[in-house]
Amino acid sequence: MSDLFERTSSQASELAKKHTGQTLENLDVQRKKAFDVISSKAHKTSETLTNEAQKAYERGSTSAKEMIRKTSQEATSKIHSTVSDASQVMNETTKVASERIRTSTFDVVSQARIVGTKTIRWAALWSLAAIFVYGVATSIPSAVIRHLSSPKKDDDDIKTQEPSRA
Repeated sequence: MSDLFERTSSQASELAKKHTGQTLENLDVQRKKAFDVISSKAHKTSETLTNEAQKAYERGSTSAKEMIRKTSQEATSKIHSTVSDASQVMNETTKVASERIRTSTFDVVSQARIVGTKTIRWAALWSLAAIFVYGVATSIPSAVIRHLSSPKKDDDDIKTQEPSRA
C-alpha cells in the first residue's frame, strides 16, 4: 500500500513539474512578445522623432523651436502609450500564468484525492472479502465435525424408544 502511495505522490509531482514547465514556457513567450512590442514601438517613436527634427531643421530656425516642442510632446505621448501597452501585456501574462498554476495545482490535488479514494475503497473491499473467507473457512469445518461426531440414530432405535399404546 505504501508503494501505491509513493507511486501516486511521484505521479503527482511529475504532473506538477509538467504543468509548471508549461507555465514557465508560456510566461517566457509572453515576455518575449512584450519585449518585441515595446521594442517596435520605441523604434517607431525614435524614427518619428528623427523625422520631425529633420523637418524642423529644414523649415528654419524660427519655426524649428515650435516644431521641436511639438515633436517632444508627440514623442512623450508615444512613449507613455508604449509603457502603458507594455504594462497591459505584463498584467495579462501574469494573469495567464497564475491561472495556469492554479489549474495545475487543482489537477494534482484532484488526481491525488481520486487515487486515495480508490485505494481506500480497494482496501476496504478486500478486508471484507478476507473476513467473509475467514468466516466460511472456520464455520464449515466445525459444522462438518459436529455433524460427523454426533451419534446417528437408526430408525429401529427411534421405534423402540416410542412408548407403546397397548
